[in-house]
Amino acid sequence: MSNLIKNNIDSIYKEIILAINNSKNKVASAINSEMIILYWTIGKIIKIEILKDEKAEYMTQLHPKELLQGKLHAAIERAKEIFELKEIE
Repeated sequence: MSNLIKNNIDSIYKEIILAINNSKNKVASAINSEMIILYWTIGKIIKIEILKDEKAEYMTQLHPKELLQGKLHAAIERAKEIFELKEIE
């Protein structure tokens, strides 16, 4: 294979890897943003519906595993599994 073709293939390969990494970073950023909104929304719902807009005392007023018989905890853990990013090798 000539050097010109080899250099062209190397250049194309690097361009593809760069595109993959750029997309991966954009996806990670979008997921992180959505996770922040999700956790904020969950906190808001708990504060309004359960705490009636009062501030909870640390680890005394509310425990997610006991809340709603563990359903909330299970749902959050499942969401974490779904949103977990895997490294592209």
